[in-house]
Amino acid sequence: APPADVSEGALQGYRIARIYLDRGDTTRARAELLPVMKMAPSWPAAHDLKAAIALREGDEAAAVLAWETSLALDPDQPQVKLVLAELAQRGGDPERAARLFTEAAAEGAPRAHYRLAVIAFEEHRLFAARQQLDVFFAAVTGGLDYAPAQGLRRIVDRRILLLQGGVGGGIGFLMVSLVGSLLWRRGGRPLAA
Repeated sequence: APPADVSEGALQGYRIARIYLDRGDTTRARAELLPVMKMAPSWPAAHDLKAAIALREGDEAAAVLAWETSLALDPDQPQVKLVLAELAQRGGDPERAARLFTEAAAEGAPRAHYRLAVIAFEEHRLFAARQQLDVFFAAVTGGLDYAPAQGLRRIVDRRILLLQGGVGGGIGFLMVSLVGSLLWRRGGRPLAA
């Protein structure tokens, strides 16, 4: 819902701009949004729409600027943080991406948990990846990320099992080696109590 200070004219112009964007006509969407931005310059949704138009036109820098303006007006927008995180990751800024994914996850964006799981997996932090995936699956039952998240969970679980088996096997090997070495040194004589 728009804030009380957004006029009916601005709301109508916003709706028309959104329709044009949905139809793929970014030129008309931008033209319809221009007066909205003048009538309601502090309306975050208008800045979000401006960003979506810029992104559709391929201008990531303008999109990021518009979304950052929107966040400055209303910092409680986990979906905007999620999009900015994905753009930061794609743009080669993993620290900013991780920070924004973390904020979006804390504010209730389930997809952010999946993206954090991917980052943790890539950094070989398997237990952190598993934890993020658990939160993701507790929050969603489908969607675009669901099947890839299931695949990632299978890989993470397999690697955790291998890691646990490797550690257990390593400890077992060490114990057998230690006992064997001790017996060999004692010449096969039984150990004294």
